[in-house]
Amino acid sequence: FGPINAEGGERRLNVLFTRARTRCRVFASFNPDDIDLSRAKGEGPRVLKRFLEYARNGQSVEHRPTGQGADSPFEEDVGRCIRSFGYPVDYQVGSGGFRIDLGVRHPDAPGRYILAVECDGATYHSALSARERDRHRQAVLEGMGWTFHRIWSTDWFHRRSQERKRLQKALDQSRKKSRRRIGASGANDTGERAPDGSIEPSVPESQSSDLLNTPGLSVPAYCAASREDVEEVVSDFDRDNTPRRDRHTLILKMIARRIVEIEGPLHRDLVAWRFAEAMGKNAGKKFVEMADRALGLAAQQADGEILRQGDFWLTRGQHEVPPVRDRSKASTHVKSAQFLPPMEIRAAARLIEQESGRVERGELVRAVSKLFGFKRTGDNLKQAINEALDDQ
Repeated sequence: FGPINAEGGERRLNVLFTRARTRCRVFASFNPDDIDLSRAKGEGPRVLKRFLEYARNGQSVEHRPTGQGADSPFEEDVGRCIRSFGYPVDYQVGSGGFRIDLGVRHPDAPGRYILAVECDGATYHSALSARERDRHRQAVLEGMGWTFHRIWSTDWFHRRSQERKRLQKALDQSRKKSRRRIGASGANDTGERAPDGSIEPSVPESQSSDLLNTPGLSVPAYCAASREDVEEVVSDFDRDNTPRRDRHTLILKMIARRIVEIEGPLHRDLVAWRFAEAMGKNAGKKFVEMADRALGLAAQQADGEILRQGDFWLTRGQHEVPPVRDRSKASTHVKSAQFLPPMEIRAAARLIEQESGRVERGELVRAVSKLFGFKRTGDNLKQAINEALDDQ
């Protein structure tokens, strides 16, 4: 990988690929999806990934983020919701001659797109016909290997809770489906060719997950709730007819819910920090009491979406699939050992052991610390990780 990553690495690959006279047989110990192009600097890794994808499924189409933002506030809102479930997402992903509104990546293998989310935004309304909008684009995208999920803006704004659940179900199903699929069987494996042309490994399903793990395990960056997220909740209430006497309580409850959806699982003191930041104040006892009250109200909602585990708050989806996040670029107080959610520590340990097998405790603690983006593992951090692992 050293020469491939260097400048001109793609030329080395060109020589390699074009020397075959009859057949090119590829042996790989990893999936092409495990190559995360966002971390690559040169052209070589991109060329290698496209070549391996073509060898695997015969698709020469490249799924690549265009770097453009969302077409509408509606798409931005959907993107924030997807991130709150622990999935990295890119806007305007290029796929052949099409651009997908939101391309969702696998949280454990960021180089792999698992779901195309289409909204009735600018791209939809610019289509010339209903057939092109509703059938042609979807058929073409599915032919390129995408799993397709559509969200209508009217449903999103009027039945938000149901649409969020439907979206989360589609994400989780795509993740499970992606986990089961072995794209490239190792050279020392024997397997049979499936009807779709892929190679099915002969190893038991309980062991097959080891083949999916990338040698350089990485996780999405920690996404913090911003002041704009809080202000958006307040502006939503400015447009409704809620009686004045109930507004303050409802606003507090919905702010707490939004913070947990974006940033959970998180410590109650961090929720107080977010309330204080939104008001331009320093967090103190007043804001801790305010956050506790708001979280309690959010937990009493009929849908039971907001949950509490000790001093930490999270959504039901985050409880079922705890996110693991890189805190290397997060604010200082987020990096405090006391604010690391135990369920996230245990999820990180499971990811590491899925890749490497059983790991000695001391090495596992250091690996979890590194996965979270810490440069050194101090005594407080060791203690927090060890206590979480002892409780599992």
